[in-house]
Amino acid sequence: MGEEEFASAHAGPQTIGVSAMLSAETLSLEVPVESVTWKVSELKAKLATLTGTAANKQKLATPNGAFMRDNETLAFYNCKTGTTLTLTPKQRGKK
Repeated sequence: MGEEEFASAHAGPQTIGVSAMLSAETLSLEVPVESVTWKVSELKAKLATLTGTAANKQKLATPNGAFMRDNETLAFYNCKTGTTLTLTPKQRGKK
């Protein structure tokens, strides 16, 4: 389903599940969002307040393992109530 079609089919507030693996334990979060038209960067900003991990240090993945780009919307990835994303810290490579 396309982004615009998905957004119109899932209008209104949604609750996105997030499995946050930021330390030795995994946190299960339910994050309310105003709309699936939220950008991934907006979701990361909300997660930063909930987890204490800066948005630029977060990596979000869809249920099928695709990493999410900050400038795309939740609708682009077909995220709605019932979707669970995976949050991990960004790893910096050694040079």
